[in-house]
Amino acid sequence: MDPARWGTTHEVPHDNSTGYEAGQHSAPGGACVDKDVAHHRGGIVDPVVRALPIYLTTGMIFGAVSARGLEIPLYAHQLGASRGSVGLLFTSYMVSAALVAVPSGVITDRFGRLRTLILAICVAAASQLAAAGSQDVGLLFVWQLVGGLSAGASQTALFATLTDIVPSQDLGKAMGWLTLSMQTGFFVGPAVAGLLLGWLTLQQDLLVTTIPFGVALLMSFGGVPDKRNPSASMALWGPVKSFARGSTFWALTASLLAVTLLWGTFQAYLPLMGKELFGLSGPMIGYLLGIVSVFNGATRVPAGRMVDRLQSRIALVTACTIGFAVTVAVLPHLHGFWQPTILLSLTVPLMAVSFVGIGVAFAQIAPDDSRGVAMGVYSAVLFVGLGLGPAIFAPVIQASGYQFGFLLCAVAAAILAVVALGIRHEPLQRFRRPIVPPPVVGDYAD
Repeated sequence: MDPARWGTTHEVPHDNSTGYEAGQHSAPGGACVDKDVAHHRGGIVDPVVRALPIYLTTGMIFGAVSARGLEIPLYAHQLGASRGSVGLLFTSYMVSAALVAVPSGVITDRFGRLRTLILAICVAAASQLAAAGSQDVGLLFVWQLVGGLSAGASQTALFATLTDIVPSQDLGKAMGWLTLSMQTGFFVGPAVAGLLLGWLTLQQDLLVTTIPFGVALLMSFGGVPDKRNPSASMALWGPVKSFARGSTFWALTASLLAVTLLWGTFQAYLPLMGKELFGLSGPMIGYLLGIVSVFNGATRVPAGRMVDRLQSRIALVTACTIGFAVTVAVLPHLHGFWQPTILLSLTVPLMAVSFVGIGVAFAQIAPDDSRGVAMGVYSAVLFVGLGLGPAIFAPVIQASGYQFGFLLCAVAAAILAVVALGIRHEPLQRFRRPIVPPPVVGDYAD
């Protein structure tokens, strides 16, 4: 068998150069199951219930982050920033998040998930309060850089914590619930922030939407486990080199860059495009983002269940990426509120499937003692892609408009998706049931 299948946990190769053998035990008859299944026997524990505090904390954090994503572009525009500067504000946030993602993975493995998460939440809240008090676009760049550091560290810690407590055979479903909690935050955050703009100024809105960070801090103290390994190596690139030996890593990286290139450009410019091109008010832009997030989030758990049953995912991710690329190309040609809302509501689930599939595959290329690093690499690639889109296409959008800029973005992402398919050439996916060992007397399978 090919040793670098996308997220396969049903069969295990003899070559563990990509880390796929980590966490596996032999079952009767030669089947292989995740070692976490063996560890958690003796009682049926639903992964969703076990990870509930993580989901709630995630929703609070990303609700505040998403509200900030609506407020900062509008506030910068109010201060006189150009379209290009607005896009670069988004890019600066993502670039700093990418820079800290891998180091924070090493830190979470060594010093603990909870400690990393608490520090990240405090930094995020402080940067948003500082941004609300800024009267200069240059200072907004500074606080976006600081906020990005917190985003990279918190996402790495949350994803690593989830992989610690959920068996690999249920990781797709658990990842679906985690990203659903993110999408719930993405829905509630901009919707509340947009609604508050009917009564508050943008600065006041930024101050008020800092409150969820405080709630997330309290919740993390009460329910997020603090797994740490004091003997874990602080070496940064050793584990990364082990991931990169096989073609799977590079296919994952190319796919994630394609997906995030689209999503980053779309997210960075949708608030401003809604105002300039669609003719929407601040509250209506918030409603648009909120409705789209509902449809995005509703797909996450079904997508996770599907990913758990798929033998491989590369063709599915490629098709979904190309499908959303068409949406990005068409979007600037629409008008009003309902046209973009309907199109995005129908097509953002394609991105949900792609993100869940890629996230699960990244989690499964690492052994247990370096999963923090693996999720740090995932977060780094994700944030780089999200930041690259606005940076690359900002000059085009500034000079030639949204239509041409979004078209180039769509073409570039589609090409990257096809490249990923070429790197990891596999047959079309087939559904396959997970192999679990037969229960013995007194035991219960998860």
